[in-house]
Amino acid sequence: ILYGIYGMERHDIDAGILRNGGGAVAAGFQGDGGAPFFFTRQYGVLVDSDGGSFQAIDDAVRFQRGSRPDTEYFVIVGPPMKTMAGLATLTGRPPMPPKWTLGFLNSQWGSTEEEWRKITETYREKGIPVSGYILDFDWKAWGEDDYGEWRWNSTSGVGNVSPNKFPSGASGKFAADMAALGIHLVGILKPRLVITLPDGQQTKAAAYATEHNFWYPNEVREIDYFSHRPAGNIDFGNPDARKWFWDHLVPAFRSGIAAWWNDEADQHGNTLFNNLQFMNMGRMLYEGQRSISNERVWSINRNYYLGAVKYGYAEWSGDITTGFQSMAYQRRRMIATLNLGESQWSMDAGGFIGHPSPENYARWMEFAAFVPIFRVHGGNNEKRQPWVYGPVAESAAKKAVHLRYDLMPYIYSNARVAYESGIGLVRPLFWMFPDDECLATRCWYLLSWSVGCRFINSTFLQVSGSIISVANSSRAGARSQFRQIARLGRTFRFMSVLVPSWRCNRVNTVMN
Repeated sequence: ILYGIYGMERHDIDAGILRNGGGAVAAGFQGDGGAPFFFTRQYGVLVDSDGGSFQAIDDAVRFQRGSRPDTEYFVIVGPPMKTMAGLATLTGRPPMPPKWTLGFLNSQWGSTEEEWRKITETYREKGIPVSGYILDFDWKAWGEDDYGEWRWNSTSGVGNVSPNKFPSGASGKFAADMAALGIHLVGILKPRLVITLPDGQQTKAAAYATEHNFWYPNEVREIDYFSHRPAGNIDFGNPDARKWFWDHLVPAFRSGIAAWWNDEADQHGNTLFNNLQFMNMGRMLYEGQRSISNERVWSINRNYYLGAVKYGYAEWSGDITTGFQSMAYQRRRMIATLNLGESQWSMDAGGFIGHPSPENYARWMEFAAFVPIFRVHGGNNEKRQPWVYGPVAESAAKKAVHLRYDLMPYIYSNARVAYESGIGLVRPLFWMFPDDECLATRCWYLLSWSVGCRFINSTFLQVSGSIISVANSSRAGARSQFRQIARLGRTFRFMSVLVPSWRCNRVNTVMN
């Protein structure tokens, strides 16, 4: 059985994540990932290549279609925990993230400064902590003038011709007001530029990119869906292009954009970008920000290729649908991504496409509290604040958020462990118990993971349309769960989810 090689994109193709036949290596799109790396329960093999494919034949593994004729191979001998630490030594360990990124993050498409201020008041009134707001297209003056893709949609921005969604954004006042309440701002970025102004004239930014050969090679130009005008993508593999792009972002950083959301550097229209486009976009931010500031760098991105974590690079699982089936599938996607060496994984809790039911939202929040990055998001004008879904769902979500912050010292300590070892907060259980056949194959492989080395999260199964805890799904499941976690020593059931009342009860029952 091989682990690693590639992740899983948003549609369930029933490929599984146990690679009995091998697989292709590609960063992919919509939350997928790739690594020229496979491992077993006894060793791992890393190939120094941009892409390629592995094929398992009998007891042999063949690597083909690599990017270099003089390819180097690295063999790491040992169980999965040692293998993954060795992989991080070779490809880069994650830097320490800003602590606030490990709290609860509220992302939203379709917002204004005024709305965020009202949302903040409601969070405070209801006693629900939040650490960051992730701003979609709305924060920028997208396509409004020569450099609108880099600047705030604010009255203080030169040349703003649209309604002013963030009047005190460019001055830094909005960010300062939020920071005073412990809330940090994250701004979306796209790898593309709108090429023409509303009057049809070419923008100065596009002219400069053409003059200096900054465009992504051989791309088919598309009409940008937001501005409805032609757009072109920057080649972030070009170091001069990276510096130029960052230089234009500096005012936004100075005005309080504390972290970054990179989007659509996996695919735009008919152009599927190379494995390193997203990574190099993250690299642009990391190298640029570190060149002018000691503030920790963090970005969240829509695909992953091995080595990106060293740039403060998180990944989320793309534009997923709402519903219990989609939510359950995210477990598989998370574990597949962890097996590639990406320790900072996230998802659009609540789903991006559609509107979740109150129960689905409540269950998703409880799930998301136990993944590396706890974040909600939805499509245009979709709201993912807890109070939107009624009092029962709000109560469940509030408890989940508070539990996340109760665990913050533990979570943050494990961020230091990741910085030192490459082993992230969340780990598939088979990494810790490689000799357990049940954990290493189908039975519990997709259902259980640890949060650090002390919390075992044996989470959700779908039963009759509801998501319930494994301990309540069947007697056999409960016995299997507790037999496994008892290996860690004296253990207890910390939380039990009761479906009919949608409540979380802490039960201090010692399990033998």
